Amino acid sequence: MPNALSPGLESRLRRELTPGERIIWQGQPAPVSRAFAAAGHVLFGIPFVAFAVYWTRLATQGQESTGWLGYLWGGAFVLIGATSLLSPVAALWLARRTV
Repeated sequence: MPNALSPGLESRLRRELTPGERIIWQGQPAPVSRAFAAAGHVLFGIPFVAFAVYWTRLATQGQESTGWLGYLWGGAFVLIGATSLLSPVAALWLARRTV
């Protein structure tokens, strides 16, 4: 095999094979390149999270009519933005576990 895999990935790959199957070629994506490919999401996520936090704070400040619903609604948008911010980390993690 041309590329050396970690023992954990090698054993997982072997478990996927059915009897009689053999590996002709194997490869892994370059983790850093996958993280750089997802880095554009960070540019979207920064202002998105900033606005979501700002809006949530304004929407819930001094108004008892919204109560926990304002935090829940705003928190969903903060979570979406945080997902964008963390997408390069997730891409890096996934690329290291892909064969």
